[in-house]
Amino acid sequence: EEAHGLLTKSLLRISVDTKVIPRKQPAMDATTAEQPDSMMNIMGWSGNSFIERFLQDSISQAPSASSCDDGLKTGSVLVQVASVYVSLLVAGVLIFCVIRKKLPRAFTTRKWVSEIKSPLAEDQFGYFSWIWKVYSVDSEKLIEDIGLDATCFLRLMNMGFRLSVVGAINSIVLLPIYGTAPKTGDFGECGDAVEGVAIEFLRNGAPQFAGTVVGSYIFFGYTIYTMLKEFTWFLRVRGKWLRRFKSRNYTILVRNIPEKLRKDNLLKSYYENLYGENCVLAAHVLIHCSKLDSLVEKRKVCIGNLEHALAELAINGKRPTHADIGEKKLKMDSIDFYTEELKNLNEDIAPRIEEIKKKQQPDLETRELNPDDEMIDSSEPGSIASKIIPGKNLLSQNSSQNLLSAMTSVSSKTLLKTMSSVTSDTKSMADNVVSTTREKTSGAVETLVDKGKDLLAMEEDGVADDAAFVTFTRLAAANGAVQMNQSEQPYVLEGEMAPDKPRYLFWKMLGKDRETRQLGFLLSMAATVAFCFFWTFVVTAFVGLVDVTKLKENPDTNQWLKDHPGIEALFNILYPLLFNILSLVLMPVILKFISQLELLPADSVLEASAFRKMALFTIIQNFFVNLVSSSVINELGEIVQEPVKLFELLADTLPGKASFYIKSMMVTTCISSLMELFRVVPLIQAFFRRHLGRRLTKKERALSSGPFHPISVVNKMVYSRLMNRYVFYYLVLYVYSAMTPIINWFTLVLFLFAGSVYRHQFIYIYPNTPDSGGQMWLIFMNVQLICIIIAQVTLLAFLTIKQSWWAVAMIPLLVIQSLFIVYLHQRHFKIGAVLPAYTALEQDLENTEKSVDFSVFKDEYVHPALKEPFLDADWDAGKFEDKEEDDNSVENGEKGKEKNAAADVARDMANLDPIVE
Repeated sequence: EEAHGLLTKSLLRISVDTKVIPRKQPAMDATTAEQPDSMMNIMGWSGNSFIERFLQDSISQAPSASSCDDGLKTGSVLVQVASVYVSLLVAGVLIFCVIRKKLPRAFTTRKWVSEIKSPLAEDQFGYFSWIWKVYSVDSEKLIEDIGLDATCFLRLMNMGFRLSVVGAINSIVLLPIYGTAPKTGDFGECGDAVEGVAIEFLRNGAPQFAGTVVGSYIFFGYTIYTMLKEFTWFLRVRGKWLRRFKSRNYTILVRNIPEKLRKDNLLKSYYENLYGENCVLAAHVLIHCSKLDSLVEKRKVCIGNLEHALAELAINGKRPTHADIGEKKLKMDSIDFYTEELKNLNEDIAPRIEEIKKKQQPDLETRELNPDDEMIDSSEPGSIASKIIPGKNLLSQNSSQNLLSAMTSVSSKTLLKTMSSVTSDTKSMADNVVSTTREKTSGAVETLVDKGKDLLAMEEDGVADDAAFVTFTRLAAANGAVQMNQSEQPYVLEGEMAPDKPRYLFWKMLGKDRETRQLGFLLSMAATVAFCFFWTFVVTAFVGLVDVTKLKENPDTNQWLKDHPGIEALFNILYPLLFNILSLVLMPVILKFISQLELLPADSVLEASAFRKMALFTIIQNFFVNLVSSSVINELGEIVQEPVKLFELLADTLPGKASFYIKSMMVTTCISSLMELFRVVPLIQAFFRRHLGRRLTKKERALSSGPFHPISVVNKMVYSRLMNRYVFYYLVLYVYSAMTPIINWFTLVLFLFAGSVYRHQFIYIYPNTPDSGGQMWLIFMNVQLICIIIAQVTLLAFLTIKQSWWAVAMIPLLVIQSLFIVYLHQRHFKIGAVLPAYTALEQDLENTEKSVDFSVFKDEYVHPALKEPFLDADWDAGKFEDKEEDDNSVENGEKGKEKNAAADVARDMANLDPIVE
């Protein structure tokens, strides 16, 4: 009777989950009761061979009753997670739709902030219609308004949506095939309706695997077609972007410059000899000026302090004071103090800039290369300089002037190395030169020593680095200089397009030599590998503490969960949220910090490097480590000994992870979308900025104070973190599209909604700079190809383990995909990296016809510290200033008039003239 009751309960549950309706149970007689081995007689089921086979499998293969522990099943957990997070998302979106038009300063910053103002942001659409009307904006306008990186990201969301649609169409056929197929005994004990329409519980060698293979061919075939279309679009818009009249498109960054070419005029002459005299606009060799940088930064702070003191005088009518650093009790007049400090800084900065510029002035006239000149020794880097400068050996003259010229033509690192470790021959030569100079010229050595002291006092300021920016007037010349090998030595005169606008360059990193950068790259790679292993143990510990499945493996925690049934539901809801915080928030921050060790030249390059690490890290952690987290050490050891076991492990564990990834994507989309729409972090920062920091003047209110920014300061979009999140989405889609077809419906909605949210944010919130010009898209597509191979190999391994001969049918698909990857890497990725010659020539001819003036580009890539020898404060700071919140009130307007009357005499009270150039 107990067996009868247990089996009746189990079969009723199975019948509901698999939509099988049992026949009416006949009354049992004594004969029937004496035949317990006949399951059909006991349960009264007859005429259904599928049920009979299923029960036979259940008897032989069913796990123990404790394996499920009466816990929540996949379908129940998904319903719980969806009911919490989707409800939260719907409520949040409804609230946002109402307040976005009522609070335009917070949610449409590109409509009123002049620096990032956009014509597209003028139309706010309706309260709810923005959700779909943002899709009506023309793609060409989007590129001009939000930038190519943002447009490429939106295209990726659209591509994910289209792939999900195809997968959803496949699922219309696959879901009933999987749902009606015979299942293994594991499903009879623990399965439910969601798992009943997945591939996981199909029997070995089931004919239904044919649908899996056909669906994979359809899905991945459409993926190949879509990627070709996307590359066609990208190469077209990328070409348009690269030919725009922007200084970065006409400028290249040259590194590892030979010492004899490290002057502006010499490097310019070198490229003129290659591409023509009228093709090179300017060359700016980077100058080491760390001391000057610190002085310029100090002057900036001083001007801010002075303007704040002037504002206090203008608004309050009293001269502000501050405590002396050395003597706290001594009060100093702030205006007098900061005015004198600014004067001294300007007097220190201006001559330094002048001295640095003098060192870059040409010592000798340059001339063009003559084909009849003697052969150049190409084994010596920079030997071509001897053909550009008359006088082949500068050290051949016994004069201190030539010695000084030679010294100033070498890099600081070379000079210091030579001074610290001089060979005996070089030392004797230097002694001879010095002794000869002492005999022939009086005071020349002392002058040379003074120059050396000045150089050391300026902390090597003025010494040329081995990098430079060269600006051309021809796109063909700029792109040709990047693609052409300038030397037979691998690392001499390396060229690349200017990585970004000058304001987004890391100027201190640009001058690092190749050895230092290579060391930084190796350190970054080593740190990444070490962090990957460390993160493995972190994820393992986290899963063991939060994952209900792992907790149930311990008898004590299992009993505790049984005693507190609500805790299991809470853990099921919080687990994907905490896992996403760990993987998609904390991990990217650490990896971006590690990427900084590479000493990269610009923000966009740093983002690209961090994204590569994040994407590979996501793949490794989510589809390799996370699957074996319960016994990671043992599994890794077996994988090292037998690599084939990795694919067996993937095939065995991946199908059962589908529900977790669905929950993870739902939680990520809900939380990140609400955080993005409501601008939670920027509004918190703006709240603290409103109460912290200087706020006397409009200029001060518009500046950031430490980590706190006003609402008008909008940080750039962090594409590395954003795109890494959707690498995970794409990976889940590729792996599970045919294995768990229901997942296509989730990704369809998630990609569609994400596209709407980020279209809104790019149009109304985020600035369109910095912009890598689509470089992130190329990296993303490369990662996608890796994800597709992983998905197809996993499916092949799964079918092999399931003993299905349909696994053989997957091999041609894998071969086709591999050939497609080779095809793309032959030309598509290369053409996307630089502007094609024909397109460049076309634009150059157009510029010639229009007589385009390139003079605006000439000094754009000069080091910022060298541009302003003198800077003065705004002596009208504080005038016409009212309180921020009462600008339009009559009462405060009258107070403002009184304050401004006092401000009119502020300059007389200061009794100091402003510093002018």
